[in-house]
Amino acid sequence: MQNVRSKSTTSAVYGRPSAARQMAGVTGGWRVPVPAGAVAPAAPQLRLVPGRIALFLGVLLVVGLFLVPRMVSVVSSVSTPQTHVVESGETLWAVAGEYGGDSDPRVYVDRLLEINHLKSPQVYPGQTLTLP
Repeated sequence: MQNVRSKSTTSAVYGRPSAARQMAGVTGGWRVPVPAGAVAPAAPQLRLVPGRIALFLGVLLVVGLFLVPRMVSVVSSVSTPQTHVVESGETLWAVAGEYGGDSDPRVYVDRLLEINHLKSPQVYPGQTLTLP
């Protein structure tokens, strides 16, 4: 008994392979039928014309001009953290007053404690603090 599933639907119904299968040929792609005696059109190819190359390079240059400054600003914003070396008699409150600006010194002291992993606000001369 012959396996019916291996046949195409068209060949099972009409007893011959479908026109689409005949046009597909060996490679399996779709082709437009060519009348007898006519020459088949050549496959379209991408031509590298100097104008297209110049256009591509121009677009690449414009995109680069927009992206490079943004990448540089991202890299410069990830700079080394600012530090402060504690002097004799100095406290975290004094550091907060010096570097905290107009903000609440309590918030700045809390940030100093958190960033520097300090358990108490007591600091020692020569100790290096990372500033927020």
